[in-house]
Amino acid sequence: MIRVRVALPHLARSDDDERLTMRGGYTPVERMRMATPDKRIYVREVASGEYNLEEFRQQQLERARVRDSDLDIHGRPSTEHEEAESPAPWRLGPGDEDFLTQSVQVHFRNLRPGLKSGKHGHQNEAIFYILEGQGYDIDDEIRYEYSAGDTLIVNNDSVHQHFNASETEWCKILVLKAKSLYLMLGLVEQGREKSQPDESFGPREAWGGVWTEGVEDLKKVIRATDGEWVDDKRIGLIRRIVDKDEPGARCFSMDVFEQVVQPGESSVKHRHMADEVVYVISGEGESTQRDVRSDIDSKYYARVSKDERTLSIKAGDAVYVPHNCIHQFTNTGDQPLRLLSGQNRAFRHLGYESILA
Repeated sequence: MIRVRVALPHLARSDDDERLTMRGGYTPVERMRMATPDKRIYVREVASGEYNLEEFRQQQLERARVRDSDLDIHGRPSTEHEEAESPAPWRLGPGDEDFLTQSVQVHFRNLRPGLKSGKHGHQNEAIFYILEGQGYDIDDEIRYEYSAGDTLIVNNDSVHQHFNASETEWCKILVLKAKSLYLMLGLVEQGREKSQPDESFGPREAWGGVWTEGVEDLKKVIRATDGEWVDDKRIGLIRRIVDKDEPGARCFSMDVFEQVVQPGESSVKHRHMADEVVYVISGEGESTQRDVRSDIDSKYYARVSKDERTLSIKAGDAVYVPHNCIHQFTNTGDQPLRLLSGQNRAFRHLGYESILA
């Protein structure tokens, strides 16, 4: 029996929850919310009385893999400072009832006209892809401006604040991050401004002395015009935004690229061990996926599912691609299909570099 302990305080009830309704007319999700109304799940526990995690993996693979604005399963409007009127909906997170992944978390930071967020800091990086509008960040007292199509890297150990530069237009930002990885490593020093230890600690010293030498000279804003579009024979037409093999950006936890599929065409069918989240920037199409499972004997063997999923996708959707899954994107519309892919870079440091096409 697999046991997953998780609280879900921010999950809205849907019609699908009716099948879960139990005593008292409340779903398990609603009862969990009432028991822990102020808690956010940062890392999901996986526990089992058995060494084999087959049940957990099978449940994960059976869940819906496309999430849109009707499935804001983890988000809620922020209540910090002026942020109450600016929603921050989530697409994927470790606290999801229909859990898919915690290697990549995906949510939005939508700033209404003239808004600034609260000042805060955390040890994990966050990748901000600007979907609409223009704004700027103050990160460690330095201003970084951005507009639609740009990418901002909120580096680790950064005290930062987000600003919408327009008094009339929203600034809409897609956020990708490997936050759970940092927290599993014990990097939990985070908080709002003025989060300070008690008087048993001595005077302030520079924090960045423990950083790798030279990181402060790396790029934090990647412009929409930066980088070349290349026809990667393993994937398709892509523009790498941050990547392990292309140093220069102050990003160490994520690989992110933009992809375009023209009308009537498909990307290259391929697989890799890292699971992946793909956001549909614009256009419409299909994601075809064929799962791969392990056959563990005297060594590991791969076995490909005989069944293929075909998922309809449109602008605003987040598509989940499981580990080692054979997948492909097809443009079924009359406009280019623009995609943004995010993967946790840790897989590549763990020996999973290859892409099989």
